[in-house]
Amino acid sequence: MDSETKSQLAKLENNRTDTITLLFNVNKLYIPDLQQPQPLAIDMTVIEYGSSGETEIIPRVHGAFGQTNNFPTRVQLLPCGLPPSEDSNLRNELEKLLLSPQDLPIFELDKLQQFWPRKSDPSSLYHVNLKPNQMTIKVTRDMTTGRLQEYEEVSIENGDLTSRNSTSLKRSPIPERDRGPVTGQSTNMPFWPGGFDPITSLPHGVQELDELNFDTCDLLSNPPNFGPGMKFDQMNSSENQVELSESSEINISDILAADVPWIKDEKLKENTNDNLDNENRSKQTATDAVSKKKSAGEEEIDSLVVNLKVVKDKPKATSERWFFRVNINQDVDKFHSIVPNMAFTWPFELDAFQKQAIMKLEKHENVFVAAHTSAGKTVVAEYAIALASKHVTKAIYTSPIKALSNQKFRDFKMTFGDVGLLTGDVQINPEASCLIMTTEILRSMLYNGSDTIRDIEWVIFDEVHYINDDERGVVWEEVLILLPDHVGLILLSATVSNSDELADWVGRTKRKQIHVISTTKRPVPLEHFLYRSPNQKTDKDLIKIFDSKEIVLNDNLREAFKRPTSTKPTPKGGKPTTKVKDKTEAQIYQSLIKNLIKKDPPMVPAVVFVFSRKKCDNLAGSLSTANLTTKDEKSKIKRFIKKSISILSDKDQKLPQVVWLCEMLQLGVAVHHSGILPVLKEIVEMVYQEGLVKCLFATETFAMGVNMPAKCVIFDTISKHDGNSRRRLHPGEYIQMAGRAGRRGKDKTGTVIMLLKEEINEIDLRQMITGKPQKLQSKFRLTYGMALKVLRVENLEVEDLMWRSFAELHKQVRKSTLEKQLLPLQTKSRSENFSCPNCISSIDLYCEVLHDYYHANECLQKILLTEAQSKIKGRFVVINNDNHHNALGIVLDTKVDSKRRSFYKTFILINESEEKSTLLKPKGSRPYSNQLFIPYGTCQYKVEDIGESDIAAISKNSSKVKVDKIMVELTGSNFKKSIDSEEHISAAMLELKRVSENNSDGLQTVLSFSDIKRFDAEFRDIKAVYDDAIARMKSSKCVKCPHFAEHLVQARDRFVSRQRLERVKFELSKENLVLQADYKNRRELLQCLGYIDERGVVQLKGRVACEINNCELLITELVFDNILNPMAPEEIAALLSCIVFQQKNYSPPELTKGLLNGVEVIRGKAKELDKLEAEYNIDIYEKYEDKINFGLVEVVHDWAKGEPFAKIMTLTDVSEGVIVRCIQRLDSACMEVKTAARIIGDPVLFDKMIEASRMIKQDICFTASLYIK
Repeated sequence: MDSETKSQLAKLENNRTDTITLLFNVNKLYIPDLQQPQPLAIDMTVIEYGSSGETEIIPRVHGAFGQTNNFPTRVQLLPCGLPPSEDSNLRNELEKLLLSPQDLPIFELDKLQQFWPRKSDPSSLYHVNLKPNQMTIKVTRDMTTGRLQEYEEVSIENGDLTSRNSTSLKRSPIPERDRGPVTGQSTNMPFWPGGFDPITSLPHGVQELDELNFDTCDLLSNPPNFGPGMKFDQMNSSENQVELSESSEINISDILAADVPWIKDEKLKENTNDNLDNENRSKQTATDAVSKKKSAGEEEIDSLVVNLKVVKDKPKATSERWFFRVNINQDVDKFHSIVPNMAFTWPFELDAFQKQAIMKLEKHENVFVAAHTSAGKTVVAEYAIALASKHVTKAIYTSPIKALSNQKFRDFKMTFGDVGLLTGDVQINPEASCLIMTTEILRSMLYNGSDTIRDIEWVIFDEVHYINDDERGVVWEEVLILLPDHVGLILLSATVSNSDELADWVGRTKRKQIHVISTTKRPVPLEHFLYRSPNQKTDKDLIKIFDSKEIVLNDNLREAFKRPTSTKPTPKGGKPTTKVKDKTEAQIYQSLIKNLIKKDPPMVPAVVFVFSRKKCDNLAGSLSTANLTTKDEKSKIKRFIKKSISILSDKDQKLPQVVWLCEMLQLGVAVHHSGILPVLKEIVEMVYQEGLVKCLFATETFAMGVNMPAKCVIFDTISKHDGNSRRRLHPGEYIQMAGRAGRRGKDKTGTVIMLLKEEINEIDLRQMITGKPQKLQSKFRLTYGMALKVLRVENLEVEDLMWRSFAELHKQVRKSTLEKQLLPLQTKSRSENFSCPNCISSIDLYCEVLHDYYHANECLQKILLTEAQSKIKGRFVVINNDNHHNALGIVLDTKVDSKRRSFYKTFILINESEEKSTLLKPKGSRPYSNQLFIPYGTCQYKVEDIGESDIAAISKNSSKVKVDKIMVELTGSNFKKSIDSEEHISAAMLELKRVSENNSDGLQTVLSFSDIKRFDAEFRDIKAVYDDAIARMKSSKCVKCPHFAEHLVQARDRFVSRQRLERVKFELSKENLVLQADYKNRRELLQCLGYIDERGVVQLKGRVACEINNCELLITELVFDNILNPMAPEEIAALLSCIVFQQKNYSPPELTKGLLNGVEVIRGKAKELDKLEAEYNIDIYEKYEDKINFGLVEVVHDWAKGEPFAKIMTLTDVSEGVIVRCIQRLDSACMEVKTAARIIGDPVLFDKMIEASRMIKQDICFTASLYIK
């Protein structure tokens, strides 16, 4: 390129504002954006590569002597990359190129070397990426005293393993500068889950050498289409085995005898001749056999012969039993001798179940403790935390809700000191020996391979019965599956009906023994009362129906259901009503609470469970005139409230809810539900724990794990709305809430009062109080996030998690049994072929066709029986089962069992000798034949209940005998029997014999399928299979074999074995998983959307989706479609609130035009995803269109713009507590989108999400918890 051209291009470069389009035409460069395009003489051309359409600009090459490569205007390269093929004589072009070195551009010095200057940065030398250490210091301790003896420098194995390429615990720790949050990073590999098969070091697809066993492996004996080949006869492997004696000693001479032929022969000879049973004599005989063949040089071997002791490993579980129920009274008296130095002590005597749990923890064994509410399960958790602190390890305490995590943090902080808290927005002391977190946080740590997992000794699952939760139960299953093997498990639960089943699943999944410690004893027994007050005499209307020994008081119960609750007379002919109609609810509670306080001792504090937030507030407000506290108590409450709300701003302290609840607290009345501000809820809990709240109106969440017992528990109603319909309380729900009654150490009994405001019968009431708790069931389901997080790990598969889910427990139990059946079935299915030329190639196919025939005939006969159900009585039928072969019978009667299966009482003609011969051959092992069984000699009859599958044909006409007379003879009383009935039996036998003889060559008089007027496709398909099977069996070559019947029995056994083998393999395969079809469909959808490729490798979109915990696909699509970028930060935050707000009833918001457009775009994207899921037949738990809720868009938008909380409360009717909780969750969603923007390299969206998070994190919505101050 000459200097003039360069200068012009430089000028254009300086003046351009947009991208300049370059067009090449006849070796001239044109710039169309200029007003007056001027051609520039530039020596270049365009070259096209093959047929791909790719082009490249190349300059003309000037040789050293001025020659120029005169390429045409547009040249083309062949697809294989050859030089331009303009000239057909490639040989001349090649010679010219090779024989003219002066044309090569090697003499152009300006192209020999290029140099790019760089700026010096000396500060970069201060930070050096160090390689992992190759050596470490090993300490040797005295095994008796534990004192350090010496240090040794040893090399580190697997030093090249990191969190990016390995799941091993031996991998190098993450450097501190790259460690990130304590929950880990999505780029880390998770640690290998416990209970999974270990990873082998062999390459992918290579099996272990031990699996290549010529005795058991399914090896081909000959190549396809070849004659007989190599036969791998199974040898008696017992000859090559050395039997272990009871003393577990092995003599080397026995080993030599097993390997050396002549020694083995001598040994066998000696054993055969002498028949020695004594072990010592057998060893001496073997030694003598060796000495007989000694040579001069073999004398030295005597000094080398020793006995080897074999140490047998103790199995983890006996006979595949992974749980053991502990007798809580066993060895309790020896507790202090078994555990002399306890890691933690309490000022009170422990219960039996607590001592049993502590003894198991001292042995580092896993426990599952099931006990009633307030029974003392926390003692077990505290001891595990103390053990971890003693062993300088970590213990993780997981809870189902964030509020419970905050409470436990305060309690454990006061007890142990070194305690940390991890929630979505708070991280306190993450290096502590005890970490408290929700189960979702622990799941993130496991998926993200956090290094904290290395140090964990115990994981404590509190309220593990929460696994029954429809929405969040899957989290518990995921965590239990993913935990590494070195982590001990402590499961704490309320009483459940299938604790053994859950423990068995956990044990099988983790390959660990689980010790079930269960107790039904209550520390404070309960008394149950019914309250049905028709007047002001409240104390006399508390009717005790269950005493403290859980004995029902039947007389009181019947009296309670007889007494009307209304003073109005009962309508004539009607039933007494159980509804309270003569007084309002406010009057009821005013009277009830006053009488509870007047009792000696007072029955307060009382907790009233109400299943509606709005009703909680209304009932509490009805006691606004009550004065349940003293002056001193009012003063304490007032001082505490003033100190607690000082963390709020002046404006927030004047919020209506804050003012109202503070006033109610001073009266001794409070409310506790999700609609209350978090800080107010904590104030209520702390005041209640001080005994200053006399009456607390709460929803059922108050009964979850919170250690706040009451003297009395009151049920406002015993039914609730579960989101779908209104129903009675389950026994487990009732027991969980009623268990709050009774304070340990203060009350002898706890009181439970039920207000009957609805119709309920005595049976339902008994069932609710004394019934078994609800059975725990698996809520495991597939999510896109779970699938993507597992797919990014090379050695893990989603099927591994599905197989180990609680839902697949029954298959895990059967696994070992099925695996034992594989080898025998493989042996039977590989039996030798027949030498008969007729059967060797066709008898296996005949067995398959015979199987199809029986199946098709069974389906057709079922259709026939359905069509002729009312006319089947008295007809001739052909019976074909294991006891009868084409035997003729008459249907006497029909019946249906409890499983709705039809049976037909049939009069069958038999011949004893023929029946004995047919019994030797099962139904499926007999050749096809339509000839009827013809008895000879003296006929006999038999009456049997025949199933639908036993009937091979139905006659067109009915029998002439009277079946009713025969039934009288068979089933009637003696005085009903007569000579006439016996004559009818004889007539039936003669008629059956006559019909059999007349139709010996075929069933010509039997009803044909053409008589059934059905023309549907299913019937035609079955009929086609039936006819084709009969034709193929008749034309088969094997029927000509003289020994066909015998060969068929053997071939049938082999065919059945092969079928059973296929079924066993299917049951053990991934295809048998409950969610396998759903997983395949989800994987295809992810591949369609570009989240994974065809090999299942996670792509960029998949990596982004791994960072999103809610509505993964929807948020990822919004990010990649650049929908959020043009919006302002407050608009993004407002629109993202749709994935965290779940309340169904709310006032419609008033949105700006920009927000309305955003709402429509998100709804459109949600509909697209719903349509895709429907196309791929995905099991939809909840549609995206139903998941998103835009009820708080206006509230969040104004809040992000800085509006005070009091003002945004005027924009909606949603409760204050719900708004605060949604905004807190919204901050987590903003952080997830921020991480997604970082991954895709979008700095604009990244900055906007940081700003959006900053705008919503203000004032009362993010006030620090009182428990962590």
